Amino acid sequence: MIPMKQLCFLFVFLICYAIPANAQDPRERTYYYEIRQPNHEQKPVVVDSRAEKRTEEYLNRGLTVAAADNGKGLHLSWRLLRNESEDVSFNIYRTADGKTKRLNASPVTKTTDFTDTNPVTGSAVYFVKPVVKRKELNASESVTIDFKTIHPSNYQTVPLKDKSAKAGKLAVGDLNGDGIYDYIVRTPSMNVDPGSRVGDTLGRTYR
Repeated sequence: MIPMKQLCFLFVFLICYAIPANAQDPRERTYYYEIRQPNHEQKPVVVDSRAEKRTEEYLNRGLTVAAADNGKGLHLSWRLLRNESEDVSFNIYRTADGKTKRLNASPVTKTTDFTDTNPVTGSAVYFVKPVVKRKELNASESVTIDFKTIHPSNYQTVPLKDKSAKAGKLAVGDLNGDGIYDYIVRTPSMNVDPGSRVGDTLGRTYR
């Protein structure tokens, strides 16, 4: 026969064990997850970033005329364009007083420069023509120069419209795609940082 004290303890134990199981909602024992088929938007067509043809900068012949080192002649220089053949040569022409004259006895083959050792004293127009297989092609852009007013040193002067402005920095670049490099002048010569209290902060940095 089970003692009364042990019987009471067993009864209490069974009650405590049964209450949690009966108190839990049976629906909470099973979890359901709804799985839907993802509806992704159509992916864009993959485009190969490599260009079939290299994009190149368009440049003209870039003919320039400056005083020669001895101060008695004019030195001409021009570009060799990327698309020109290896055997290209050049003829140099000068127009003065309505007459055009070829200055070189034979086409220039090894360099892209030439010195006019006997320039006219007044105004003259220079241009070059490429020669391929003994055939002259289209002439380059022309450059007009006056030997009397040319600067004796080998550089070009860039006049500023604002005579009171002082240039701080200068850069070159083709701004409009015409094949001619433009000069970009930064003014003034002092600090132009908008966060600074000194300098020109009116948006007139480049002109």
